[in-house]
Amino acid sequence: MFRVVIPYEVTIYTGDVEHAGCDCDVGLKLFGVNGSSSEHIIRKDEGNFERGKIDRFQIELDDVGKPLKIRARIIPKGKKARSKWFLENIELIKQTRANERPRSYFFGLMDWISAETDYHRDLPISKDGQALIKETTYRIVTKTSDIDGAGCDSNVFVTLFGETGDSGELELKHSSKHRNKFERNHDDEFLFENILSLGELTKLRIRHDDSAFMKSSWHLEYVLVEDTQTGQHYKFPCNKWLSSKKDDKQIVRELVCDENSSNTSRRGSTTPGGRVSYEIEVTTSDKRDAGTTQNGWVILIGKKKRSEKFYFKNTPQKKILRK
Repeated sequence: MFRVVIPYEVTIYTGDVEHAGCDCDVGLKLFGVNGSSSEHIIRKDEGNFERGKIDRFQIELDDVGKPLKIRARIIPKGKKARSKWFLENIELIKQTRANERPRSYFFGLMDWISAETDYHRDLPISKDGQALIKETTYRIVTKTSDIDGAGCDSNVFVTLFGETGDSGELELKHSSKHRNKFERNHDDEFLFENILSLGELTKLRIRHDDSAFMKSSWHLEYVLVEDTQTGQHYKFPCNKWLSSKKDDKQIVRELVCDENSSNTSRRGSTTPGGRVSYEIEVTTSDKRDAGTTQNGWVILIGKKKRSEKFYFKNTPQKKILRK
């Protein structure tokens, strides 16, 4: 299936406040009703992204259907470089044929992007100055299994997926229940405020970075997510190891919602977006030098949408993508 891209003129408005400018490249990722685009990087040149500046660029983004939000990310260039940015707005003007009227999309922020926001922010599409996607707070609860060795000391990250795209990766840093998080039979709670609502959630990706020296394997029973604005609850069962040493040696899991969760009248084995569980089998050819020691990934592409990347981790212990 061929890739469809749309040409845009993008206008970026840097705020007229003290220290508003930055010394960073800027990445833009567009989310729409048909999925998300690849990230487009705009390089920092002299004069770009400075205080009170209006910068215009010609870019191409994957066709995502009607736009819903745009993710702006800054990429710091060094420890001494300015690594925070006050972004007012982003405007996209869709380039059309000569006899058609250009379509304009406006995304507002009026706030900082910095290390405190993990160097990115999601800007909702707006109409007549009003954001069409509201912010919410997500309460995420992880339940570590009650089995030997279930606890983990590695860093854990979650990405939520819903009707308006994804949340970006959220690090589960500070549990409100336990100082020493992810221990055997513990439920740990994390709050994430001021996140653009994802609508009805469709799936969840959870991983750890395998960084702990002693306790790097984690047996996860389930994840609970509550949208505190709507009161909706979602349960994502796991009951598997996230480990580079045990079971299938995967440290990333994609979880789907339990049919028995509240507000699941539209959920089940398939979701409104047609999402289902897949088992992916990769067969490497039986030819000389056909295999690889590199990591791999696949993207599933259908008539309307494409999936996120599904990763295959290749390690000396787990020799995949070879014979």
